[in-house]
Amino acid sequence: MKKKSKVRSSSAEVQFGLWLLKEERGSYQKALQTAKNLAEMGFTVEAIAKATGLSIEEVEAL
Repeated sequence: MKKKSKVRSSSAEVQFGLWLLKEERGSYQKALQTAKNLAEMGFTVEAIAKATGLSIEEVEAL
């Protein structure tokens, strides 16, 4: 007989996972907005990437 693996997550675990995804998305959106503001202020792509934690490619894509 094969044992069934337990893959179920509790409701609290699922809710926490969803909350964490929202928090990460919010942090990313904030970094993008900050990068846009810094670009408008004349900062270099390299400085914006360093200040926001975004990649140079992400900053260049703004």
